Amino acid sequence: MSNYPPGVTGFEYAIAGADVEFDETREVEHDCDEARFDGPFQGDAEVSVSRYGYSETVTYTCPQCGASVEFEAEAEDDSDPDSYYDD
Repeated sequence: MSNYPPGVTGFEYAIAGADVEFDETREVEHDCDEARFDGPFQGDAEVSVSRYGYSETVTYTCPQCGASVEFEAEAEDDSDPDSYYDD
């Protein structure tokens, strides 16, 4: 018996947390909304990545307009997510 509601196993990402979290520099593209910018930002930005299985949540602040951006994507590499714990 557990304290979880019906249908919740405890292995969900929101409960169990990410397999791995890290910060890195990636090339990103963000369409800045304000007219004062010459166009979309495209370049390197410092991103925070939370990986769960083969999907990841990427969060960063646009260096051009300062907007906070978060999106989900497939992991850029197709390596085994558990390989971070191998040794």
